Parts: sequence; structure tokens; C-alpha cells
Amino acid sequence: MLNDLYTKLNDLYTKMELRCYPKFMARRLTNLVNELTENHVHCVGNFLNMLSSRIENRQDYLDILMEGRFAVILARHGFTEIRLECSKRKKGPDIVAVYNGEIVNFEITRRRPNECESRLAEQGVAQFVEPDKKQNIVSKILDEISQLPEEEINVVVLWSDTIRLGVSEVKEAFRLICKEIENQPSMHHRLSAVLFTEGSVDMVTGKQFHLFLNKHASRRVPDDIAQTLQTLIENSLTQLQQERDNLAKALVRRSVSTNGIPFHSL
Repeated sequence: MLNDLYTKLNDLYTKMELRCYPKFMARRLTNLVNELTENHVHCVGNFLNMLSSRIENRQDYLDILMEGRFAVILARHGFTEIRLECSKRKKGPDIVAVYNGEIVNFEITRRRPNECESRLAEQGVAQFVEPDKKQNIVSKILDEISQLPEEEINVVVLWSDTIRLGVSEVKEAFRLICKEIENQPSMHHRLSAVLFTEGSVDMVTGKQFHLFLNKHASRRVPDDIAQTLQTLIENSLTQLQQERDNLAKALVRRSVSTNGIPFHSL
């Protein structure tokens, strides 16, 4: 089984190289697949098949990759029996996992950057972007509700590496969602919660994800699961600080090089 998995991975590397994907993306994929298999996440082969089918469009590829990244985060925080529900069908959650005997469905939504932000992200340039509009957030949440199964714990995840989802904007967006739920509770009872990230980790609080709960849901999120979801983080604060330090050094080198000082003199 592992041989088949790594055959698929090598085929994917070849496709990435032919389409000029940066080498660091291949390295990150290797680390991700290793951690998925070490944590006994189910359907990793299907996950690689889906990545391969989306390779022509980098944004589509990154959408699927984020599902694998979130599965690893869940595994690190005590979720078990994690299954990547990667298929070409539209209906159903992206990830199913178990926590303290409770089954939780996750619908992962990656907030896509615009063309300029995508280019900066690929270059590793620090970005300072305006928060996403609450109308966009509301629309995305409503779109995902239709994917959720009846009478189960369902969490919509809004995540971006580049677009800021400001706390105040998401609170206002969720207020509007709650208002709509109260007006038409039978249409939105499947949504148990929304989990979102601001686009970066708060280096003071250590928080990456924020949780809003739907009190009108047919299946509400149990307290222990809600508490764990609010502590999710992809990288440790030490790793994040190291990445920021490396980025700062790279920016200094680029600036000095542009001004005509040889790189090797730094």
C-alpha cells in the first residue's frame, strides 16, 4: 500500500516539475504525506489522485492541498479516524473525524487571493491586505451549508494564507448568518459552527483559528470539541517566529542586493 502511495507521489512530483511548481511545494507535499500516513489518516491515495487531477490550475491544487493540511492539524490535536473524503462528487464534507467518540464533519473552504496577492505569496513576500468583505464571508458560508449532512455535527472552515478574515468582519458576517438562520431555521439547521482564521497567527495569544457556534443547529458542537477547535494551530509559535526571521533576512538581502551591494558580503 505504501509503495502504491509513493508511486503516486513520484508521479505527482513529475507533473509539478513539468508545470514549473516551486521546489519548496514538492518538499512540503512530501512532509504532509508523511505526516498523514504516520497519523493513519484514511484515503491519502485518493487525496493524491485529486491533487494530480487539479495540477493544471494552481489555485485548484492549493484548494485540495489545504484539506490535507487541515487533516494533519486535526491529528495533532487529538482527532482520530480521520478520513479525507476526496472525490469528484460535490455532495458531502471534505473531512470526517472523531473526537471523544463524536463524529465531526468538516467542510474546508480556502479563501482565494487575487492575482497580485498570489504572485506575492509565491515570491515569499510579506503581505498587508485589507480584511475580506463580510458579504464574501456570508456568501461562502451559505454556499457550503448545502454540502453538510443532516443531523450531524458540521463545521465550515474558512481558511486563507493570504486573505485576512478580520475578527470584526467575521463577527458581523456571522451576525447576519444568525439573523438569516433565525428567519429560516429549517434551512440552516445543519450548520453547527464556523471555524475561521484571520490569515495569520496572533503571536501574542497564539491563536490561529476562531470559532463561532450556531445555537440553532440540530446538532450543536459539544463543549470539549469546541474548546479543542479554538486551540487549533498549524505550526508552533517557535516555528512561526523562525519563519518570520528567515523572511525578514531574505527581504534585507534582496534590498541590499538591489542597491548594488554584493550578496556574499552580508
